[in-house]
Amino acid sequence: METRALSNTSAAPKSTSDKHQLKLIHSFMKKVNYIHPLLVPTLNELGLSPNELQPKPIEEFSDKNSTMEVQMLRYSHYEARRQAKIEILSNTLFSKGLFAHKFDSATNSPDDSRVSTNSPSPLRIKRSLSVIHKEPDVTPRYPISPLTTTQRQVLLQQQKLDRFLRVQNNQKYLRVNKEKEIISKEIRQEMKLKKLEEDKALKEAERKQKIQENNMKRQEKLKRKYVEIQENETKALMLEEVINEASDERSKSSLTARASSRRMNE
Repeated sequence: METRALSNTSAAPKSTSDKHQLKLIHSFMKKVNYIHPLLVPTLNELGLSPNELQPKPIEEFSDKNSTMEVQMLRYSHYEARRQAKIEILSNTLFSKGLFAHKFDSATNSPDDSRVSTNSPSPLRIKRSLSVIHKEPDVTPRYPISPLTTTQRQVLLQQQKLDRFLRVQNNQKYLRVNKEKEIISKEIRQEMKLKKLEEDKALKEAERKQKIQENNMKRQEKLKRKYVEIQENETKALMLEEVINEASDERSKSSLTARASSRRMNE
């Protein structure tokens, strides 16, 4: 019996009858809510407690600061760990053959009188627990003490649990990284659009400033031209006045000379 326990520790049952027996073990543990004297030794070996195997409502994983997504993630993580621990416990119980005498191999189904949720008598518990320490029917190639076998079973089951949890953590890591990548991509896209809008606004401001500067230059040029025209017109008027005055002087001088000449002739 010890040899069978050791050989089946790292792998689940493969035959139809073995799978059915494993299913019955699952059913039995669920009926007793994972609390039963027959389960205690194996639970202690694996370092598990019945509370770790019992389901919890999703409401227990929420708090005032967490979102529904975080709540679902915590619940899924707990449920995955719980199912893995139940699977390890079932395989360990199956490998030890503690429940082999409780199920009828001919019918492959226990009746209510064989699988009872009530605690068995002390004598039945003693017989069941003695299976763990029973001497092997076939002498192994290398002597293995019961303590070493139990330690190896616990170690193998713990390694299986660790592998499962690593896979879960890796999947969570990949999912979180993918979400971060999506968020980073969205942020980069938003920053790119914002940069385009800022560049567009800057170019528009530069265009308006250039138009304003050109208008100011045009106004200055027109103003200087107007002043120049005014100055030229003023100079022309002044020159015209000088010419007129000179002409008047010449006219007066001519008249005076004619008058003098007329008087002399008389």
